Amino acid sequence: MKEIFIPTAKKYYGALSFSPQTMRVCAGTDVPYRWRVFRSNLTAGDFSRAVMLLDAKYYAMVYINGHVAAQYITRGYDFDKHYDVLDITPFLRNGTNSFAILTHGFRGESPHDFALEVRLFDSDGERTAAFGTWRFADYPALSDRSNFFITSFGDEEIFDARIADEHIFDEDYDFSSWQEATLIEGNYTLVQSELKPQRIKPTAPERLIALEAFRERSGYDFHLAPAGRFVIAFMTEMTAKTDAEVFFRFTTSEHHLYLDGKPIDAQEKIKISAGAHKLAFYLLSFTPPEPEFLIETSGELDFCSVYFENAAWCRLATPAAAVEYPWNESPINVAVPEEIIAAVEAPTMSGIAAETAAKLTPAVEKKASHLHILKIREPLLTRGGFTDEKINAAMPRKALHVRSPYSGAESFIPSGTLTVAPPESADGACFMLDFGMERTGLIRFEINAPEGTKLELHGFELISDAGINYMGTQNTMTYICREGKQCYTAHVHRGFRYLAVYISDFSRPVTFTHFDIVDMRYDCNAATPFRSNDKALDTAYDMSLETAWLCMPECYVDCPGYEQSIWVGDARITAQTNMLNFGEYGFDKYFLRIVGESLDEPFQSIQWQNKLFDSTGRFFTFAAFPRFPRGGLPVWSFQWLLQIYDHYMMSGDTENLRYNFRHACIQLENCFMLTNSRGLLEVQGAWNLIEWAYNDLSMYGEVIGNNAMLVLCLRSAADMAEILGEDKKAKLFTEKAEAYSAAINKYGYSEEKRAYIDTVRDEYSYAHYLEFYKKKGRTPISYETYARQVRVSVQTNTLAYLAGIIPKEKEADAMRFLVDNLDKGSFVAGTPARKTIGYPTEAEAPGGYVHIGSPFFLFFAYDAICKYGRHDLMLKSIRREWENMAAHGTNTCWEGFGSGKSWTRSIAHGWSASPAIYLQTEILGIKPLEAGFTKFTVVPHSDSTLTYAEGAVATPYGKISVKWKKHGDGYEIKVDAPAECEYVK
Repeated sequence: MKEIFIPTAKKYYGALSFSPQTMRVCAGTDVPYRWRVFRSNLTAGDFSRAVMLLDAKYYAMVYINGHVAAQYITRGYDFDKHYDVLDITPFLRNGTNSFAILTHGFRGESPHDFALEVRLFDSDGERTAAFGTWRFADYPALSDRSNFFITSFGDEEIFDARIADEHIFDEDYDFSSWQEATLIEGNYTLVQSELKPQRIKPTAPERLIALEAFRERSGYDFHLAPAGRFVIAFMTEMTAKTDAEVFFRFTTSEHHLYLDGKPIDAQEKIKISAGAHKLAFYLLSFTPPEPEFLIETSGELDFCSVYFENAAWCRLATPAAAVEYPWNESPINVAVPEEIIAAVEAPTMSGIAAETAAKLTPAVEKKASHLHILKIREPLLTRGGFTDEKINAAMPRKALHVRSPYSGAESFIPSGTLTVAPPESADGACFMLDFGMERTGLIRFEINAPEGTKLELHGFELISDAGINYMGTQNTMTYICREGKQCYTAHVHRGFRYLAVYISDFSRPVTFTHFDIVDMRYDCNAATPFRSNDKALDTAYDMSLETAWLCMPECYVDCPGYEQSIWVGDARITAQTNMLNFGEYGFDKYFLRIVGESLDEPFQSIQWQNKLFDSTGRFFTFAAFPRFPRGGLPVWSFQWLLQIYDHYMMSGDTENLRYNFRHACIQLENCFMLTNSRGLLEVQGAWNLIEWAYNDLSMYGEVIGNNAMLVLCLRSAADMAEILGEDKKAKLFTEKAEAYSAAINKYGYSEEKRAYIDTVRDEYSYAHYLEFYKKKGRTPISYETYARQVRVSVQTNTLAYLAGIIPKEKEADAMRFLVDNLDKGSFVAGTPARKTIGYPTEAEAPGGYVHIGSPFFLFFAYDAICKYGRHDLMLKSIRREWENMAAHGTNTCWEGFGSGKSWTRSIAHGWSASPAIYLQTEILGIKPLEAGFTKFTVVPHSDSTLTYAEGAVATPYGKISVKWKKHGDGYEIKVDAPAECEYVK
């Protein structure tokens, strides 16, 4: 294969700073999401070493003399940039050197800008090499909105090789006619990155799981642009020339379909008579819904909006003021507006009320997503073809009695060729690859094909009882071939296990000579894996460690396959897994820094300017990046604050503690400002989530879980202050923790229920609720309805226990929920946004309390149950939950507990990696007594079946290894530790 991306420049670990005169290179004017190439030449004299300093806006790929030298990917701020320093000696030569930089205007937030400086070293010292004029050109072959990491607001990657200049990165390329770039001064802090390069591992697929053909289904295909969010209705007059049968294939979910004003089942074929019919549907979505659907039929239909010329559909959106907190709205706060219900239930288009008709707008059609195109195709099986049994059972393939278009399939994996001929009586071919487990990185392939051949690829993680669990549009890419042999490495970093490859628009056979994924993740090595006489525990540990590693590209992300977003609450679990097992403290240090800096003025100014804050959101660190809930997500921000202390205890890094403590104090001072007259934190407008369960949590009120987490943070901050010699702050934070605890016990505990409630609902809190709704111009509910929302949950009571709030005599009452829940393993996934109005149903809260809803909360549950002395229940839960995941053929940790035919969304979610933490700290029993494990203890725990365990934890000085065997009620313990680490028995 021709050289394709595997970066080879090594990291330079010496301290180097940009010269004061270094300017940033940019295009001057920007086009959102546009890919561009910048070029310049550099003349180098004699040198013994060449080092490159590189900083960019999110992304840059650097070619030196026609060879890929480096890829720069980071998530950070314009005002605080972390630059890489790389040894480029092997790429540079004496004389003229060409530099080409591929950049991306991600989200159009700022110009494509980068800073690049080359230092040359010889026996006389060092000097800065001079670049010539920088010039730039667009890179139209790569679609504008293709992000280099998956986010929920990007489009699929599309690369058109027919219009790609395949020589654009060559060293002798003539770019003299390109537009001259602009040089600007940088107004920001520059910090040399401490992060290591990513580990690069080309990984071939393990097997073929499908050889198929496909047809495009006949019918009427629609792709409608959004208008507003949460609730939106679409309507049309559909006229059938004759009686017909129709079937609806929606790519979007949550649609409610009506025909002639009556609700119909979109999963059934519908018979319609000749003549005009009103077709309508509405969707509920926290982002602007973009409905895509095929009306499959052999009949002839016509569609008319009636109210607008040249528009097939019209739409009616929820008023802008009706939904402001979409991630946390529940039916009690925002029901489907009566006007929308009345509009879709009107039997004819002319029957829509005149006042409503005046609010209709034409529904604009948009380009179809490739995911929609793939999902509505009809899969076919030719002679000699096959499909994975599980896929075929849930999504039966129609037999096509023609010869197979495939040859070479038996030897394609791992290093053969696969030839695909245009299939007979079909529109294209499709084969599917299994990479054996979740992979994360860049797809690459080599193919010989005629010009115009279209390859459409979709990565997915899971084949469940529902068949293929399709992922988002962003996990789809299209490559349009030029004539002949060619290779391509994707620019989007994806996560998947399976890959479907669709081939169409080809006039002669195409041949694949290579197919793999360049697996990319942070370069980590585990200390020593946890091992025991219990295979189920070993498996849970391995699954957790692998999952955490998949969630460590260049920063902690929630998952490799769906969003790849920095979710701060999730990250604490991945961080503890990292520090205990990998010991990559620099990785964690970078994360803590960028989260804390979201409280600084530069970040605050940017978000106010872009109107991305709402209500009290500015008083909390961002909960996610680059997008985040506008009103804040308190529990996630509190997780970050607690992680600061986690980092200190594991790394012993006092300077990092000092740096982050400043931001921790800002966060706590903001919380004091948001505390009401009876001493409880009250955050109006926040996303008050704890986890995915049916808690009583809204965007207002005195949330006891928030307050318990605040107490935890105050106790932790008091410890930090004491370490740093900040005695006054230590005293203040200790006193505040006790004050909040008293208020929680006074207002948040129900004597009747013998438990802490999720949200306080009394006359005082109702008065604040009324003020908040009046300010927002919203219609409040009655006090009676408001008060009936009270719920008791395992989440709130567990957090209260961890925070040390509960009086000793009430601990058993509060902990009865967690003990029962872990013992029975009855977990109920849900969301506060979909809770029942009023008292919870038995389905939502079995036995009268809200149960654990996701593996995320097991992080808190295991911590609490171990402090309560019931390690046996944690072991029982780990065996049960992770054995279930493994039994379904997966080897990573699921985002949720299995439910329904689709089982779960993400199959590799860092928030579910808790076994890799607690098997080390509670079962193996290794815990730091002093920062950096300079003093540590080993206190094993087991149950009746666990009799042996061994493993190690990472420390700044090397690993601490432990082996123990259980003898009756005691343990025989062997410890091997670095000289700097003292074992305290």
